[in-house]
Amino acid sequence: MSSGIDRWTRLFSQFSKRALRREVDAELAFHLEMRARDLEASGMNPETARREAMRRFGNVEGIREKAYRTETARVRRVKGTLWLDEIRSDLVYGIRQLIRKPGFALVVVASLALGTGANTAIFSVVNGVLLRPLPYDEPDRVVQVLGTQQGQLDARSSWLAYPEFHDMRELSESFAEISAWRSWTPVLYGDGEPIRLNAASVSADYFKVFGMPPAAGRFFLPDEERLGHEPVVVLSHGLWQQSFGGDPGVMGQTLDLDDVRYTVVGVAPADYADSFGSWALWRSRPPFWDETQLARNNHSWRVIGRLGEDVSLEEAQADLDHIWLNLAEEYPELHAGEGAQLVRAKEWMVGGVRATVLVLLGAAGLVLFIACANVANLLLVRIADRRHEVALRSALGAGRARIVRQLLTEVCLLFLLGGAVGLFLARVGTNALLALGGQNLPRLAEISIDGTVLAFTLGITLVTAVFFGLTAAYHAVRVDPASSLQGAGPRTTGDRDSQRLRAGLVVAEIALALVLLAGGGLLLESLWNLNRVEPGFRAENVLTLNLALRAGDHAEHTEVTRLYRDILERTTSLPGVELAGATNILPMTGGQNCEFVWRDDRPLPLSGSREDLDGPRCLEVRVVSPEHFRAMGMTLEAGRGFTPQDDEAGLPVAVINQAAAELGFPGEESIGKRVTVYETRDWLPNVSREVVGVVRSIRQIGLATEPVPAIYIPHAQEQDPERRRSMTLTLKTVREPTDIAPAARSAVSEVDSNISISAVQTMETVMTQTVAGPRFQTVLLLIFGGVALLLSAVGVAGMVGYAVSRRIPEIGLRIALGAKAWDIYAMVMGQGGRLTAFGLFLGIAGGLAVTRVMSRLLFGVTATDPTAFVGASVLLAGISLVAIWVPSRRAVRVNPFDVLNAE
Repeated sequence: MSSGIDRWTRLFSQFSKRALRREVDAELAFHLEMRARDLEASGMNPETARREAMRRFGNVEGIREKAYRTETARVRRVKGTLWLDEIRSDLVYGIRQLIRKPGFALVVVASLALGTGANTAIFSVVNGVLLRPLPYDEPDRVVQVLGTQQGQLDARSSWLAYPEFHDMRELSESFAEISAWRSWTPVLYGDGEPIRLNAASVSADYFKVFGMPPAAGRFFLPDEERLGHEPVVVLSHGLWQQSFGGDPGVMGQTLDLDDVRYTVVGVAPADYADSFGSWALWRSRPPFWDETQLARNNHSWRVIGRLGEDVSLEEAQADLDHIWLNLAEEYPELHAGEGAQLVRAKEWMVGGVRATVLVLLGAAGLVLFIACANVANLLLVRIADRRHEVALRSALGAGRARIVRQLLTEVCLLFLLGGAVGLFLARVGTNALLALGGQNLPRLAEISIDGTVLAFTLGITLVTAVFFGLTAAYHAVRVDPASSLQGAGPRTTGDRDSQRLRAGLVVAEIALALVLLAGGGLLLESLWNLNRVEPGFRAENVLTLNLALRAGDHAEHTEVTRLYRDILERTTSLPGVELAGATNILPMTGGQNCEFVWRDDRPLPLSGSREDLDGPRCLEVRVVSPEHFRAMGMTLEAGRGFTPQDDEAGLPVAVINQAAAELGFPGEESIGKRVTVYETRDWLPNVSREVVGVVRSIRQIGLATEPVPAIYIPHAQEQDPERRRSMTLTLKTVREPTDIAPAARSAVSEVDSNISISAVQTMETVMTQTVAGPRFQTVLLLIFGGVALLLSAVGVAGMVGYAVSRRIPEIGLRIALGAKAWDIYAMVMGQGGRLTAFGLFLGIAGGLAVTRVMSRLLFGVTATDPTAFVGASVLLAGISLVAIWVPSRRAVRVNPFDVLNAE
């Protein structure tokens, strides 16, 4: 040790600038003196000899500076070599220490791997979903325009009419580009089986909004959104690769979509992530739509735009507010109370999951802290066991900085190993996250472990390593060498501080574990409540198949009616099928088909008074076959359902749900009353219908969304061809529905081989998908809570176990003096029990505050629900008592004679 100190002393003395200059000057003076003496010996007088020596020596100042630079470089090389030697020595010593205690190293690495792995996996989701910018040119300028009613924004009022988009395009000065789009589900016909695609109809400037060039070909031209233009499409990069092998020659080819030939003009870039849907292709606005005929009350379009240079969101919002005020004055019966709200594209895309993702990141952070607290406890115990070693090194001359650096090197080794294993767990965990329910997350393709995530993992690993390493090293260097070498034991001030710190860390672990368990319990209660919601129908043993007719086939109304009647008869006759029904929109799949409905015995409302109406306004229209209600197990509350006689020749009838009956006929009998469905499409007739039945309201959008007023129309009487040509079969089976699927597909194809069949799944699968998000966050938080519970139990057991090991002589003496086993149990378990109780108290207090941020994620339960906190406290207390009992039992088994003999 002293030789090392001498080397450092020599190094710093050599590296001193002033000392170096003195040494160089002395060396030069020595050489000049020697030459002058040689010249004096040859007969020169001393003065002449000195001048001649300097002349022959050359540029003394230049030589001095060159020598100084050479010596400085040499000293730096020596310093670097010494540093490398010291670091190499620290690493080798640290590795040897870990090998000597493999159990300690394994526990530390495992704890850190769990903490860093959980954080890395969740951060990969946060980075991909929330942090990474959208792959557009200046993405913050891309906005969504949403419609509002009475200043309120909701899913049923956020769509806009195409004329409203046209007004914005013509009147607003805030947008550099603005475009409208709506979803489109065409059927692609070719050599094989017809394929149903998710697509979009867009105005010509759609891709200009995103500021991205095409991967091949071009995007739409302005003329291609006008009436009568040639039908053209742009392919997504995925469809281009999968169906056309990435062949650039596809440009100019035609595709048969819904029996219309569309020319391929371009391909979207590979990194283009549409903020508004996963589309296989886009077409320009349908060429058969006359803009002048599109109704102002047909709200079926979304509007997006790119703000102009130097135009803020607030300025654009004020511009839209002014436009809507003018529209309300010009069309008071349509636009009174309406408005528009701007939302950035990224906010629209990820706003719904931000709270969930951030809560999970916070939970993962708590798991990391608990893991690090556990590691810190282990390190403090390890330091306490090595106090003689530290004292000896200090007595031999090692300074505090040298000891801290050595211990910090060992800690960094452990944390880097833990981080490496955690990174592996994160790769596995990220895939598990997505399989568990992450498919519902937006920007799914951008969730990966990239350079940003790796930097995050390295950062949290190094930061926690340095923090907890310095904490442990601080307590190590406070050891008094003299008292430690003399065996003074644990009664030093530093050791007492270390014990208090370990106790504080254990209390923090218990408190944080309780917060996680309580949060998981709240989400579990919420999921339980969600699953217990009565959807209004029976999902068991129901098979669903979505059908779409070829556009050019079965053009006549009666042909479509006859076709679906044949399909239902054929599928009903299949073995294992009890009932067969059909609907245009399947329950729990969302979908909006809202039309204005009004009682015939009331005058139509005047403009500007919609908020005061006392009857049905906008009702969801559902087109169903006669057996649909029975096939879905929907309860008829009054009147009757549909029969085969409710066809195009019969009197127009309708069935409404309870929500519509309460809205339109409060306190009245609705059966026998007449209502008119006022179609938003001018080419469709407004039909007056008699209400013949009332069915129980169903959850149409999701289990967490209240039932909406709805009206059901018999399939044979529906006038809108769009609603009646694409239907979803609902087959009630007497055995496993999936076993029926092949036969059902064959039965449909036998009736018409051009029918596209998609979304073949059970109704229970549809129901499961509606709770995938809540289940995803619940399972994750419970997993984090379970890991925290395990780590905190290990922390309590380690703390009490170490205390027992330090008090073995005392325990042996107590037993020798007559202490009973119960006394020893009470003494040991009392210490652990006090820590647990304090941790539970802090956990409940903190949890009541922290869980409030989860309020948006809960259903049917409050953030302060006592059941979750009591259950988490009981579970944590029970596990902690079991963990404390293990070292207590070891204390009771102490042999007093062996202990006293050893002393």
